[in-house]
Amino acid sequence: MRLKGDLFRYLCEISKDKEFEKNIENAEKAYKEAYEIAVKDLPVINNIRVGLCLNMAIFLYKIKGNKKEGYKVAKKDFEDSMKYLDHLEKLKSKDVLLLIQLLKENLIFWSSEMSDNEPN
Repeated sequence: MRLKGDLFRYLCEISKDKEFEKNIENAEKAYKEAYEIAVKDLPVINNIRVGLCLNMAIFLYKIKGNKKEGYKVAKKDFEDSMKYLDHLEKLKSKDVLLLIQLLKENLIFWSSEMSDNEPN
């Protein structure tokens, strides 16, 4: 389901009008279904789960334009993952650590971008 969400997210980047809207719907549906399964069945620090959260957050923030929701998804997963950071470092889980770092970088960038766009 994550890959299906990714496919429709990529299709959003090259589509317009009704096709764009349909691809957004399909991507969101696939990501939400994948997210529900991941939260229920995968550990917080599983690379598939963290990667899904990263991709879903990017979709929500950049493609769908729902910046608050994208930020919220990324922040929640980042904070949940940080609780297991010592465990990850002991296991030398480089894939998950890289994904967590990408979440962190997006959060920093998005936080700055959102605060720049707020009216004074």
